Amino acid sequence: TFAREVFDVSGAGDTVIAILALSIVSGADIVEAVLLSNLAAGIEVSKRGTATVSREELKEQIEFVRSHDNGFFKDIKINSGFAQGLFIARC
Repeated sequence: TFAREVFDVSGAGDTVIAILALSIVSGADIVEAVLLSNLAAGIEVSKRGTATVSREELKEQIEFVRSHDNGFFKDIKINSGFAQGLFIARC
């Protein structure tokens, strides 16, 4: 786990459900969907009030976790269309 300063948990559950649903619809398995949802909720609670999580923020968080983790996250494959879309530049 990674420590994060929490400002407001309002909207964290909504973020989890939204990212979980989007991940599964995009082809993620349940492990990947839960991982992405958890990372997104962590970003959301670090903001004041109900907030959004941008694609860039989620991508940066995935990269941060992968570069600082010695085990679990390095073994998780992020292959869904949703997750892969995070790494495709906008036109």
